[in-house]
Amino acid sequence: MKPSVTSLTHKRCRKRYGLDGLFAAVEYRTVIKKAVYKYKYEPYIYSLSGILSRLMHEFYIQNEALQNILSASSNVWITCVPLHENRLKIRGYNQSAMLGKILSEKMNLPFNSKIIKRVRDTIPQFKLSKEERIKNIADAFQLNSRYKGKMRGKTILLVDDVFTSGSTMRECGKLLKKSGAKAVYGLVLAMEQ
Repeated sequence: MKPSVTSLTHKRCRKRYGLDGLFAAVEYRTVIKKAVYKYKYEPYIYSLSGILSRLMHEFYIQNEALQNILSASSNVWITCVPLHENRLKIRGYNQSAMLGKILSEKMNLPFNSKIIKRVRDTIPQFKLSKEERIKNIADAFQLNSRYKGKMRGKTILLVDDVFTSGSTMRECGKLLKKSGAKAVYGLVLAMEQ
């Protein structure tokens, strides 16, 4: 994705099944990079959920464009990028789900971590090149069958922890759009510049 001043996808860059915008609370570097690593990998510091979600909520409070988008839609759902069940067993929690759940409570919007299922256990993306990431994540997600036909007209806020190449966010966004979502916006804690 090319950066824009408003975090919304440029009109000339929009695709039928692409994200409508991407919002990132902070840059993915230094202290944030270390905190995210400790949150996602050993020693799995689960308690970082509160601090990291506060950064995201503070960003939301200060971002008029995102506030306007969400207040203009009468049917907003927050969801997250899912983990495969194997990784969930190892870590014990989905970091993106934790961020999304806390944000939904602060924003007073419904949250559901079960909309998208990860059906393939992929290699961790941080180890791969951009091309390898795209190939690695292709067809790794499916819409949960309980939500078929329920996406129509929804504005979805898709939460994840880090945006690097965008492969994961794009794949999930495409799935939600193909399932009938009116608009899909990504909200991440950190974005690699």
